[in-house]
Amino acid sequence: MKRLLNVFKKKMHHVIMILVLFFLALLLGWWSIFIKKSIIQAYRDQNTIIEQTCQILASKLGKLPDRPVPGIYRGDDRLVISIDPDPQGLTTLKPNWPQYSIHPNQAYLNRIALQKKRQSLMVLGEGSFLAICVIISSFMLYYNIRLERRSKEELVEFWSRVTHEIKTPITGIRLFLETLKRGTLKPDEQSYLVDMAMKQIARQQQLTQNILMGQQVERRAGKMTLVSLNPVEFLEKYINHHNLMLAGVKTEITADQKAREARVKADPNSLHTILDNLADNAIKYGPSDLSLVFHFEVTKKVILSVSDNGPGFPPKMADHLFDAYRRLPRDLPVGKHGTGMGLHICRSLARAMGGDMEAFSHGEGEGATFKIFMTKE
Repeated sequence: MKRLLNVFKKKMHHVIMILVLFFLALLLGWWSIFIKKSIIQAYRDQNTIIEQTCQILASKLGKLPDRPVPGIYRGDDRLVISIDPDPQGLTTLKPNWPQYSIHPNQAYLNRIALQKKRQSLMVLGEGSFLAICVIISSFMLYYNIRLERRSKEELVEFWSRVTHEIKTPITGIRLFLETLKRGTLKPDEQSYLVDMAMKQIARQQQLTQNILMGQQVERRAGKMTLVSLNPVEFLEKYINHHNLMLAGVKTEITADQKAREARVKADPNSLHTILDNLADNAIKYGPSDLSLVFHFEVTKKVILSVSDNGPGFPPKMADHLFDAYRRLPRDLPVGKHGTGMGLHICRSLARAMGGDMEAFSHGEGEGATFKIFMTKE
């Protein structure tokens, strides 16, 4: 029973949506039928009134001594006097003028028939428009409810991942320190543990920076300091400065003369953050013999392609990589770790600098390429 209640709570917005649409459909159907019947009844009433008017006037005019004048009746243009007696005798001018009869003007009958048709079309049009508005509004409400629920679920999952990502480096650093505290290690072993601890600290710093920047990235665009810089030189300095983080990683930079001479307008801190996240992801998900190839090309933009020999991802998931709090499915190697904020921050920063970022992969096990588009100076 408790399980059924939990399922109902999760699917409650679906049930509410169905019930709302059902009752709105009933209400709309009742309203349409009621208005339609009202229009038909009004049309019938008009015909009844004009027929009764003809009968009353026929009785009066039939008693007058003056011969009636055929044509439109002077007292009411809805009526016509004609020289053809009514077969039923209801509108014949009896007793003095039985060869004459009075009947509704055909133009008037056409007019009220046209009015009925227009009113019916108006009801149909307004009803259809109202139905479309109701359906669109209902689905927008349903979409917003689902979006809000999904955002809450993703946020809960995000903080769960953050907790895990924080605990893992701390646990590693603690083990390193406890091992060093024993004092039983050789100098080269101590140096190795210190390097490992420094890597864990760098990972912790990157995680903290991503969390903070994830909250500020939308406001950061107006605070960026765009300067002129040579992207190739910037990348070379970055790799040299991060030799500890990239230890054991084979790196290669390819750029023709045009690319080496190109200059871009970029924010150094933002570009640094983008490279940090790409390098961190490659190390986190890549193989032990990880290699990174940085390739520059110049078109309307200066494009930096960062390619790795990691696990890759399904091509159809390329755009989803950049969604906030979004990771790939857990059955993929790249879906088991991380907070889901890194690549979202990368693209947001790239766009804030006037560029963009895209991801490419031929499939699982085929590696991945991330392209950073930068604005030429």
